[in-house]
Amino acid sequence: TALSAALTAAGALATLGFSAFVAASVFSISVVESLSMTPAIRPGDAVIVERLAVSAARGLGREWTPSRNDVVFFRPPPALAKLAPTKPRDLFVKRVVALPGDTVDLRDRLSVSVNGRRLLASKADVCRDPRALNALRALRSNDPSVVHFPLVVPDHAVFVLGDCSDVSVDSRIWGPLPDEYIAGRPAGFLFRRSAGS
Repeated sequence: TALSAALTAAGALATLGFSAFVAASVFSISVVESLSMTPAIRPGDAVIVERLAVSAARGLGREWTPSRNDVVFFRPPPALAKLAPTKPRDLFVKRVVALPGDTVDLRDRLSVSVNGRRLLASKADVCRDPRALNALRALRSNDPSVVHFPLVVPDHAVFVLGDCSDVSVDSRIWGPLPDEYIAGRPAGFLFRRSAGS
């Protein structure tokens, strides 16, 4: 009958809607626009962001804390939102270099050391873009009071950097990333832009 067909269609739509909701809670797609994670993630790459680990931990009333060297996608914390115009659904991506309790120091306004060990700068040619480097230095000099070094990463936060640090607006500028802003981690690529394009 028409009623049973309508109920079947409504049930299928409800199931489809629920499936879409669950899928969005587990995965999302983020198209990266910045050079800051080059060469690991290039501008134009469409990255599958796995949200399940973070969502599951929060569902149990806990924060999900990444490990050192993990790449994380995150919503902009207030200090970053003041510096970069964003939309509510925008995600940023950086690499975790320091965990709660680690001491981070900054030399020459670019070079970072964690617990006394200097981190190596990226060797990617694209990171040597003089215009981007000058813009980043200008941004740092406009508001040098945002982050003071050395700093100890607080509980429930991590310190993140872009792999292409010369062009990355990261924790050196806006401070440690609170765990509550972490949305997920990369699970793979939906689309990968070729290195030469």
